Amino acid sequence: MAHALARARGAAAFFQGSLTIRASFQEGTTAAISVQTPFCGHSGTFPRFSELPVSFQRWQSQSSSGSHSQKVSVVANGAQAPVSGFGHGCASEGPVSSGASVSRETVRSTFDGATLAATESGAAQNGVHNAHSHCSPDDPHPGSSLGDKSGGASDALTLVVVGGGAAGIFGAIRAKEACPDLEVVVLEKSAPLSKVRISGGGRCNVTTGLHIEPGPLSGQYPRGHRELRGAFFRTHGPKETVEWFEARGVALKKEDDGRMFPVTNTSATVIDCLLSEVQRLGVKLRNGTNVLSVRRLPGGHFELTLGPVTRPSVMTSDFLMLATGSAQRGYELAGALGHTVIDPRPSLFTFCTPDTDLTALAGVSFPQVGGELHLEGQRKPPPGLQQEGPLLITHWGLSGPLVLKLSAWGARGLFDTAYKGSLVVDFLPGMQAAAVAQEMLAYRTRAGKKKLASGGPPALDLPRRFWLYLLQKEGLDPELTWAQAPGKPLQKLTDSLKRRPFIIAGKGQFKDEVVKAGGVPLKEVTLATMESRVCRGLFLAGELLDVDGVTGGFNFQNAWTGGYIAGSTIARAAGELLAAAGTHLEFEEEAQAASC
Repeated sequence: MAHALARARGAAAFFQGSLTIRASFQEGTTAAISVQTPFCGHSGTFPRFSELPVSFQRWQSQSSSGSHSQKVSVVANGAQAPVSGFGHGCASEGPVSSGASVSRETVRSTFDGATLAATESGAAQNGVHNAHSHCSPDDPHPGSSLGDKSGGASDALTLVVVGGGAAGIFGAIRAKEACPDLEVVVLEKSAPLSKVRISGGGRCNVTTGLHIEPGPLSGQYPRGHRELRGAFFRTHGPKETVEWFEARGVALKKEDDGRMFPVTNTSATVIDCLLSEVQRLGVKLRNGTNVLSVRRLPGGHFELTLGPVTRPSVMTSDFLMLATGSAQRGYELAGALGHTVIDPRPSLFTFCTPDTDLTALAGVSFPQVGGELHLEGQRKPPPGLQQEGPLLITHWGLSGPLVLKLSAWGARGLFDTAYKGSLVVDFLPGMQAAAVAQEMLAYRTRAGKKKLASGGPPALDLPRRFWLYLLQKEGLDPELTWAQAPGKPLQKLTDSLKRRPFIIAGKGQFKDEVVKAGGVPLKEVTLATMESRVCRGLFLAGELLDVDGVTGGFNFQNAWTGGYIAGSTIARAAGELLAAAGTHLEFEEEAQAASC
């Protein structure tokens, strides 16, 4: 296949072009590649050769007397075969060709006055075959251990992704993008990307603009903060996520708290982008498909039984990716393939409180407070149960990013205590208790004639409704003047601002977004490839794993990263299998030259 990006008008023209030549060689053959270009003796960069899984070593030389030379070492299936290249300046063989013709011995294509020919020699058994695999070479991961499938693999390799959420769709896109000859099918029980649609209040919190380094980033995952410190986020982190979406026309913005949303403020923008990629690449999306069961066949393939139960059907795949989120069926499928499952527990929820005086303040918010979560029966909060963030008072209790973070870190402990405990809030985390007391006394002197009901010291910036609530709780008459206020109650008021306990009597639900703590243990998955350690050819990503993040785009980032790594690994493995069936070479060439 040849793509002419610019026309060369004879030897006196500039040109820039891209050329892709596909050729299949049987293992053990030697290929000679000749490149002829109208470089006319000028220095230039020779074509870039790249291939997956065939690897190349390249030497670039300067032109001399109108001649260029380049040598490439090709490694295919562990056997090294020499490839040599040579060119002669100012040679031209006809007009632009729209494609590459492939015969038993020669691959030839021309564009913009440049000619490339690949000649096969050696122990070819079945000649050169047209239309062989095209797989992207930019996969950083080591090859998957799937060579045992080659004996039973058909010409068309298939990846089935169970789950049409963020991880499943992103993984399918990546696999198909990196290996177009791989057939990719996504099975989704309901509508695709349903959590993407409702996240962030319908705006979709795509990722985070904070903690972009792997270390701090992994610290935002109560389950997974140790395991994710490695190569996981270095492969595809928030920066790469932003670049991926923006390259496809989805502009993102970072809000003050670090959350990143599409500038359109609607999740439909993100969904449209992902589904457009699915359609463009030819990923098959089957909505309304219920996967009843799965098993791994002796030859290494997977057999899936699809609903309905009354009329089940069967499909097979070479690769299987489970990205079913927190759906119970996903845990069952993983268990059927040999995985254990940590019982899932709710995460990211709000707290209910029996304090009706507090809930009467629904809508009052604080931009930054500190909080300690104390669980019933525990004297000291374990790590992670001390956080800072915005707080919101609701009709049923307490919410906001602070509460959601604490609920994530305390998910299992809260479940074990039937969601009983207390939340101790520091409403002025930026001030020491002594400084707060000093400000109260100073304001008492300055504003002695003002009533307590007029509000607290302006320097403390407290909502007036909340101030009146505190006066009531500490037994202070709001009609008293500041000068009349007794010293001890004022000191108690100061203490209350720094350590105010609220009883937790249950959990609420954060809108319709349900995140679970639990799933397949990370020790059963190789995070560098997302391949199962207990079932070869099986890949897992997203919330199905025992990984969950705090609020702020971290759970979606886990989905994008896991899906990307799994898709990349599967694409590489598919390329290896296709190469084993008939070793193929693909040369992607880019050339720039100026006339002499």
